[in-house]
Amino acid sequence: MRPKPRHLAAIVGLVLLTAGLPGPVLAQDGGGSGLPPASFMGTNLGFFADYAEWVLVDVFKMSAPWVSGVAWTPDGPPSQWDDGRPLDVDGQGWVRSLLPDQVARTTILWGPLPTRPGGRYVVLYEGEGTLTYSGGATRLVSSTPGRDLIEVDPTTGIELDVVATNPENYVRNIRVIMPGGIYASDPYTLVTEPDPARTDYLSFEEHYSQIVFHPDFLASLRGFSGVRFMNWQHTNGSPETGWADRPRLDDARWTIHGVPLEIICQLANQVGFDPWINLPHLADDNYLQQAATLIHNRLDPALTPYIEYSNEVGNTAFEQHTYLRSRGLSLGLDPDGYRAAWRYYTIRATQMFTIFEAVYDNPDRFHAVLGSSAAEPWVTQLILDDPDTRTHTDLVTIDGYFGYEANWNSNCDRIANMTLNQFFNYLATEALPLGQQRTQAHTAITSNYNIGLAFYEGGQHLTVNDCNGNTAKRQTIETLFDQANRDPRIKDIYLTHFTNTWQAGTTLFNHYVNTDKWTGDSRFGSREHLNQTRQQAPKWDAIQTIIEN
Repeated sequence: MRPKPRHLAAIVGLVLLTAGLPGPVLAQDGGGSGLPPASFMGTNLGFFADYAEWVLVDVFKMSAPWVSGVAWTPDGPPSQWDDGRPLDVDGQGWVRSLLPDQVARTTILWGPLPTRPGGRYVVLYEGEGTLTYSGGATRLVSSTPGRDLIEVDPTTGIELDVVATNPENYVRNIRVIMPGGIYASDPYTLVTEPDPARTDYLSFEEHYSQIVFHPDFLASLRGFSGVRFMNWQHTNGSPETGWADRPRLDDARWTIHGVPLEIICQLANQVGFDPWINLPHLADDNYLQQAATLIHNRLDPALTPYIEYSNEVGNTAFEQHTYLRSRGLSLGLDPDGYRAAWRYYTIRATQMFTIFEAVYDNPDRFHAVLGSSAAEPWVTQLILDDPDTRTHTDLVTIDGYFGYEANWNSNCDRIANMTLNQFFNYLATEALPLGQQRTQAHTAITSNYNIGLAFYEGGQHLTVNDCNGNTAKRQTIETLFDQANRDPRIKDIYLTHFTNTWQAGTTLFNHYVNTDKWTGDSRFGSREHLNQTRQQAPKWDAIQTIIEN
């Protein structure tokens, strides 16, 4: 069996707890020695999309897919945002030609973002054609061919339209560069007005290919021991089978196929965290070998990646579960479809781990992660039944959410009638203990095999169901959930949850998610935007408290 020294402390802690000996105690002031160590804290990233946080200096890579529309002209047909016509694009996603009256539209930093950087953006492109801008973007008169200057309203996003292009030399390689820069000695701080006396200022326009990541985004990741990229990789339902299907650096945008592994490794190297990488459920052996080779060669050898086969394979709503169920049943692994899916999953995940071991000179250079189901400890036992699987596995992973039950329609009347004080009492006395019990049920199994337990996702899970069609009650609960997520008391709830799960034997807690705007049924972001302070975002404050511990 592979040695797993990183998980030994958590396993020893679990033994002490189950023996009735004293364990860590959460300090009432949110500090002190009772908190988990900084290495306990990881995070998931939100979706890489036009409506998401500003990740890159070149935000065109985050633009929405092209839409065919009809532009307004005095004597032409009525304008249409989306006319449904096909667009002629090349293999990278650039528009090669346009039909009569056709424009190609995209949006950047779009939708109801609470805030976005405003000011003067630079648009660079190759080829011959015409770009126009609307939404919150206005072209300035100082623009020249191949380079446009646009002024962006911080309250509104950017619409960019290709309204004309020369098919012989079509518009391509569009870059939309954010304002500002950094000092070479500090990639984590945005500089908008550089000191003329300093010689180490690097503007985004001149150095976007080297700087790549926006300093606001980089700063949000400092201190995390691990970062999970499932959303960036479009893991759920991924169609990727062969290595040629993977996201590429020269794709026009990374919002369609996902973010390339090269960029994930570059980000991990720059900030210094262990990346958690999810590989597609349809990936063939060559894909897995090529991915292992790329990660091995590109990632700083001081970092140890987490490698997981797909995501939430027990979730019957996802295509990966349907695929695994079909494979498991066809191979006769179990007459029950759900169990058959899990049995085939362990076979394919073990094959993937073996491929990675062949690429890496030392199998301890990566964490082999096997997914399970938080609500079903028997699944953890099932996937660890096979000795060969156990030999190649370092970690079992489940979710670490609390508050599921507050979303149930059967609890709608009860939750809707709670005051905010009553709801916090409910979280502390009912929701958190249930989460700890789930964790203990799994660590009681994994510790038998010297295998660690990690949370691939976790945090509050206050999403609201439809309250059996009662819109008024649903809105009441949504308001309650919003208030709870912004209330300073949620910090103590989070710190207690972190400590409970650490005591129960968890080695890594990947919060879901780092930064994301909230909607009626989603409050997962620890911050609602990248510029929120700790005082404004108590969940973020709790996470930073763990990192500082």
